[in-house]
Amino acid sequence: MAKSLQDKSVQALAASVTILLVLTVLLQPCLSAPSTGRVKTTSSVVKAAQKKPPVWHNPCGALPSGKSLGGHATRHVKPKSIKTVRQQFKITMKHFRNNEKRILNLYTEVKESLGDQIKYDWLPQDQFLWYWNEVRNINDKPQKMAMVLKEFHSSLQEILITFLEMKKFNLEHNEPLHKIRTKLITEMSNKVKQLLCEAENAILNESVGLPDRHTTDIVAWDPNPDHTTVLVQDWGVFALYKNFLQNWQCIMDDLMSKTKRKLALKMCRPLLKTRN
Repeated sequence: MAKSLQDKSVQALAASVTILLVLTVLLQPCLSAPSTGRVKTTSSVVKAAQKKPPVWHNPCGALPSGKSLGGHATRHVKPKSIKTVRQQFKITMKHFRNNEKRILNLYTEVKESLGDQIKYDWLPQDQFLWYWNEVRNINDKPQKMAMVLKEFHSSLQEILITFLEMKKFNLEHNEPLHKIRTKLITEMSNKVKQLLCEAENAILNESVGLPDRHTTDIVAWDPNPDHTTVLVQDWGVFALYKNFLQNWQCIMDDLMSKTKRKLALKMCRPLLKTRN
């Protein structure tokens, strides 16, 4: 009886060893081959991130099928396209005005020392002057709207890039200031992204042809700023952003609203003076 049990145990052990050997042979290709599953390694995640286009190149997400990135101005630009952009612009302007006091409080010291001496050549400036001299008197309204849309899109790229570059600098040694600043810049960049998306949709819908895509190379400031320099750079960007919004409010009012045209001229004439 004991011998019979022993023989059965030996047979069971032999069978187990055989099964293990078979499984090892069958699974060997899977064990030795590189993983091709959905779980990505750190290096593959980094590579995927590197291939992803920057947000200002694709502010709306996936490009709609059948939409062209190139092309020339069509003669069928509709006022409705500008109106949609203008509505989103009003939201962006309102957001800035609601936060203007917070900006002034945050940068009071540098504002008083810096004043209006701000020269960031890569950011859009004097755009109502550009519109007045080069666009306003064009009789071909579709051409006029195409020029405005493309200039607006290009300028929004420049601003969004700058806001995103600002976020790379931190003031973590001053935690309360760091949190307020980060939240403010994040909100502003999100609003600009939404506005850029509307401008891009209008351009693609009208087959105007998108302007050139910008890169971070346009930004030219201290790459390793100290605390004070960060605040100075911030204030300069916010001041020029406010000026940008004022200029484009004048452009859109003059372009789209017959009732506001005379008022726009009166309110916006100071913007026709060039900066020193």
